Amino acid sequence: MENGKTESIMALMKGAQSTYIKEVAEGKKVYSRYVKDFLNGHRYCGSWDVRVMNQYRKDMGMIEDLLETRPDLVQKYFCQESMDEEDVEALIRELNTTSAPDTSSADPYKTTRWVSDFIVNQKEYGVCKKKQLMKSLYDSDTGKGAGTSSLQLLRREGLLGIIVEAMNQFRLFKKKVTEAEIKGFFCCSLKSPLVARNNRELAFFFDKLCENGLISKQWQDVVSTHRLLLSSTGKNMKASDLSSAACKARLSDRSIFANIKSKVKEIAEWAKSAGKDRI
Repeated sequence: MENGKTESIMALMKGAQSTYIKEVAEGKKVYSRYVKDFLNGHRYCGSWDVRVMNQYRKDMGMIEDLLETRPDLVQKYFCQESMDEEDVEALIRELNTTSAPDTSSADPYKTTRWVSDFIVNQKEYGVCKKKQLMKSLYDSDTGKGAGTSSLQLLRREGLLGIIVEAMNQFRLFKKKVTEAEIKGFFCCSLKSPLVARNNRELAFFFDKLCENGLISKQWQDVVSTHRLLLSSTGKNMKASDLSSAACKARLSDRSIFANIKSKVKEIAEWAKSAGKDRI
């Protein structure tokens, strides 16, 4: 295999992905525990051959870098039922040739969410500080969100109305919502939270808004911190609940999710062609 894609790394990547689905996506295990347990559980290769040991150490170093510094790739590749060899090769290619996206703030968010919601500022933090930041992110369950007081909706004249129309089209909430309510939702100024009709469909819709650059990458923490949403059973939706619902939605083959994805992409394309931001 070329470009460092050994049989060992292929097996390790697939193992990391399947364990992630079982323990984090389905079992709601805290991500930091998953990382530590997986790395500690694969510390030794079972061979005394120096060449084999060196290759295994190199492969595990790649896995460690992926899990600890590239949550964007974990989100992109791990939230699917299985990974084939082409998926692993594409993941490794991105890991070797790209850097994690920058963010405008390195403030830590609440830690119970998955690593898919954690983006490291590569330019500002060195390797040691990255790990220290990760520890502060994932070892505390009492922290507030990143201090964001808005979901940072991309501002285009008419965009809010189009989003509200789509929300009502897919019946994301238990009642029909208005532009005034969703404006209050995005500005974190709702007097009472909105109630989801279907948790996965609602989380997937917002996940696609985020993926298309229409709302903040921190949307799950903002929603959780400001208590903007109740689940279909009436419980406050935490960041971890939203992450879990969104990831399970990505694994589903129900047509509703394909329709939501297509609709949000259509909205994003309209927004891009609508001109400059309107304050």
